[in-house]
Amino acid sequence: MNNMPYSINRRGFTLVEVLVGLFIAVIASTYAAKTITSTNKVVAAGRETFIATNLAHEGLDLTRAMRDNTWFTATFPPDLENRSDWMSKSGICPPDEDSNSFAIDPDVVRDFIINDGTTVLDPEYSALYINPKKLWTHDVSAEEKPFKRVLEASCAESVPGADPEDPVFVTITSTVSWTGQGGIEKSVSLKEKLYNWWPEKEL
Repeated sequence: MNNMPYSINRRGFTLVEVLVGLFIAVIASTYAAKTITSTNKVVAAGRETFIATNLAHEGLDLTRAMRDNTWFTATFPPDLENRSDWMSKSGICPPDEDSNSFAIDPDVVRDFIINDGTTVLDPEYSALYINPKKLWTHDVSAEEKPFKRVLEASCAESVPGADPEDPVFVTITSTVSWTGQGGIEKSVSLKEKLYNWWPEKEL
């Protein structure tokens, strides 16, 4: 058996090849980092919008709870001369006002139900906090969060008109605002009509 001579190419990478490889690796890492950062921003923005939307829904739910409590605790048949009480009693629609801004949280609703006559908060207390029970509140002693919530009541249709067939309602707009990524001001608004359940005529 003949032993044929052979050679092995043991040549390594040249400096230029190493530099090109490093350059490609740096470019790829940079784009990967940018993609991750961008994804994190999108996730954070989506989370903030999700929280704000739920807070706006909560504002409508709490307002509806005050309307319902006023109706359930009313004396029947109701005083038809003061039927605006269905929203004015809670301070949502002050007498002779076509619109009103206010703040509301679970503590306000609880106090309204337990302590008859307690009304909604002034809109200057719009900042929201989280208390130790993980409930959103306007109590400044709780943990501060970046969200603010203000509700607007359109009360022009809250009392009966000339036509008894016309519906009696109040339009509630719940707006939650916050400062998002990059200092951009953002907001979410939801709107709902709350109707008066009281009958038009005494039973």
